Amino acid sequence: MKEMIGKVTLNDKFYKGEDLYNDGDDIENEMLEIAKAGNWREVLHKSRKWPVLYHFSDIRGNLIEWYPLQEGASVLEIGCGCGGISGFLCRKAQKVVGIELSKRRATINAYRNRECSNLEILVGNFQDMELEEKFDYVTLIGVLEYAALYLDDENPYEAMLRRVQGLLKPNGKILIAIENKMGLKYLNGAREDHVGKRFAGVEDYRFHTGVRTFSKPELVQMFENCGICKFQFYYPCPDYKLPDSVYSDAYLPGPGEVRIWNTNYDMPRIALYNDAIMADQVCRDGMFGYFSNSFLAVCNESESKVVYAHYAKQRRMGYQTSTIIFDQEEQFRVEKRYACSSERDYDIFKAMNTSYPILQDEFKNITYLKPQVTGAGDETKLEYGCLSGVSLEQKILPLLRLPKEKILSAFAEIIDYCFEVNQDMLAEFEITDAYRNMFGDVSVGGAVQSLKVSNLDMTFGNLMLQDDGVYCFDYEWVFDFPIPLDFLKVRCLDVFWAKFNMYVSYKVKRQELLQAVGIRKEDIPVYMKMEKKFEEFVYGEDNYSQYLDNYKKPSMVLNLSNA
Repeated sequence: MKEMIGKVTLNDKFYKGEDLYNDGDDIENEMLEIAKAGNWREVLHKSRKWPVLYHFSDIRGNLIEWYPLQEGASVLEIGCGCGGISGFLCRKAQKVVGIELSKRRATINAYRNRECSNLEILVGNFQDMELEEKFDYVTLIGVLEYAALYLDDENPYEAMLRRVQGLLKPNGKILIAIENKMGLKYLNGAREDHVGKRFAGVEDYRFHTGVRTFSKPELVQMFENCGICKFQFYYPCPDYKLPDSVYSDAYLPGPGEVRIWNTNYDMPRIALYNDAIMADQVCRDGMFGYFSNSFLAVCNESESKVVYAHYAKQRRMGYQTSTIIFDQEEQFRVEKRYACSSERDYDIFKAMNTSYPILQDEFKNITYLKPQVTGAGDETKLEYGCLSGVSLEQKILPLLRLPKEKILSAFAEIIDYCFEVNQDMLAEFEITDAYRNMFGDVSVGGAVQSLKVSNLDMTFGNLMLQDDGVYCFDYEWVFDFPIPLDFLKVRCLDVFWAKFNMYVSYKVKRQELLQAVGIRKEDIPVYMKMEKKFEEFVYGEDNYSQYLDNYKKPSMVLNLSNA
């Protein structure tokens, strides 16, 4: 029987009258009411419940929003759940057919995506369905690990893949998202997602049956056993459930880019050691592909058009952006777009474009990549080339092994080099209306140097070393009113400190580092107030967009160093 919910077709032809999977009646009934009311964005900022976050956050769409589906594509989404991914697929494909075990979840999905006329949801067990249609893509997002519960076969995981292969058109592809049982967080005390026990996957599920995840080599072997000879792996970070970045083998993270501590939203966790330091080591050794917390594997794909994607969706809606890096004939190209439609007081891409000629002349030792801007408003697209090599951040990291005095003198030298200003680009500091709107009436005492145009994004991670000098390749926050030059230096050091303080905080304090580069002690609290006001500008005064913090579960470090 078919029914229409909005423009969505809900088909329960294969439904046997029992929902075989749920998070509990109370929470799922609550989510159904949320979906019917259409107020999930508001609820997200008030709730503290993991299922609400997981099923309704648009951050989930970062997993596949960047993926270039072919034009006019048809998609079969097995295990479409409450629609966290379905809507994104509907915006990219001509037709989406979802399969969901639970009628209640299928109903939630339909209400959530009620405007999608290209979505049909089949309710029932995939094993019981005889599907005659072939698809360009089949997705198994958080599904393959459950195959043993619903497929009656000696090797249900390979059986699932073989059956899915039979539903593909020629050159069709399978997109699989699944946890990595050897992921960094699981090696360091995070509970396994499905059975809720620590080290369950690491110990190869010796006490558990019915559900399992896999390491990368195990997945590769599984694909090959099923006759899948071409595949690409991508690495959602911090995991596939709520990723802000997606890496690939062609574009792996460097030290400082992976920080998974305190991203546990479903269950409390412990840590046996500092996993940021381990992550840096893994990235430095080029091993992130083995230790990533999750995988997105695309079967029957021989090459990657997109090598990296990043979404800044915790900002105010008007400032949310996507950054995609494409591989074009072995040359990378960066493309930035706005991630959502909204009014904005500040046009990021217009500011980058118009400020480029001025920024190019401000610092003696910094060159800026020239952007190319097309379109307008929400449809603005900004493009520029992508540099190879290492960031200044990664180059500096080994200096943290030095004795304290050498660390301080090294940073003073680096800051002096990066912030050496062409004198004709200096401007007299004054509290203008534009400054007051951004920072309030906060001001430092004494003579203060400022610039005609200030790039608040001039951090070590955005500076790339090349044979002919240092290049700045990302500068979203650029303002044409006087801002203290020392504030830029403080931001540069604080971004670095936030990533790497665990290496040196036992021998160097933040204030010592700031004073070593010439920041006056009495000015440090002023710059902290400025930073707080700037974050309110980007994220909202009440951190409206930073709702993820509301869901964080307790974290505890077990110090076993003397055990």
